[in-house]
Amino acid sequence: MIVPCWLQALGAAALPAIAPAVALARAATDVRIRSVDIGYEDFLYRVPIKFGGRALDRVTLRNVHCVVEGRNGRTATGFGSMPLGNVWSWPAPSMNYGQTLQAMKDLAGRIAALYRSLSEYGHPIDLTTTVEPEYLKAAQELSAKLALS
Repeated sequence: MIVPCWLQALGAAALPAIAPAVALARAATDVRIRSVDIGYEDFLYRVPIKFGGRALDRVTLRNVHCVVEGRNGRTATGFGSMPLGNVWSWPAPSMNYGQTLQAMKDLAGRIAALYRSLSEYGHPIDLTTTVEPEYLKAAQELSAKLALS
């Protein structure tokens, strides 16, 4: 069962003070993830920029398509896009741009798989709270594999 983050913040001692119907209510807005697909787009800058002490002439965007389903069976599709910040997130002097970019892509793939594995319904923030320890663990494992930690 997904426990809402606001309820987690109150702590176990506060649970008896909250009506069980409120604490365990199934919100009509709860969703479960039906699919998560990721893709990438590469762009060259017209003029290189300096970021994180390194000159960059390109950027890679991660695009995410997600389909969720409500308890009533209705589905919704969402899309998000974000530049991968491999220069500042993995500033390992021993790794080149391509290696750090691949590390970011590998981690993104692991995180997408974690979301795909969820079968529970919940608020999107609560679903992320549930998955967060596992994707932090995936990041630590990848860092260890690449000898970054």
